[in-house]
Amino acid sequence: MAIVNLFPQQQPDDERRLAEFDLSSTDFHTAFRPGLSRAVNRSELAPPNAAGTDLYNDTFELLAQILVARGWRKTVVMGQPRVIHPDGKCQLALSSAQDVADPDHRVSPKTRGKGPATQRSLDSDLPKSQVPLPLPEWVENDAELPPKLKEAPLWFVLYEREGTFLSLGLGRPAGMDDSDRVVEWSDTIDITPFDGVGDLSVFDSDGDGDIDVPVEPRD
Repeated sequence: MAIVNLFPQQQPDDERRLAEFDLSSTDFHTAFRPGLSRAVNRSELAPPNAAGTDLYNDTFELLAQILVARGWRKTVVMGQPRVIHPDGKCQLALSSAQDVADPDHRVSPKTRGKGPATQRSLDSDLPKSQVPLPLPEWVENDAELPPKLKEAPLWFVLYEREGTFLSLGLGRPAGMDDSDRVVEWSDTIDITPFDGVGDLSVFDSDGDGDIDVPVEPRD
């Protein structure tokens, strides 16, 4: 008589694994919060891609600010913005995706189409000589990086928005389909999801953007 295990094996401690990269779910929640606020408050008069642009640009900038203060480096590799761990443990790029952190671990995230920067950073056995070379104008300042940092493995910070709710995860890209979407991953780490309900009002002020902090003189 065959015995079927109805319960999946226990997953690794994702927060502990984030800590191995000197990261935490809180870091990503802090980085995503302002961009999520802007995205969900866009009116119907905004361009169709405005919300997605807000979320990507604001989040990458704030994440870079958080991590650069800890010694990480921000760089652009073949046109793809990244932040790189000071010890070369990883480099992070940002990407929206479908099926992020799906509870069914047989379902893999799927990004939109990616370019040569991702192709050359895949965790795969594909010889780098078979990957198209970047155009010169795409190569910005990655030549300035020490070899240890250039060779840091690429991980995507993956996010999927449904209203004010974000599913989040880290993924080490390993394979792309014919549409240049990343659909295969050699490793993934779930990040605690972020629900912005009731947590975004501080960013909805109609003022001029200044923060009024009361200051009292010391005795």
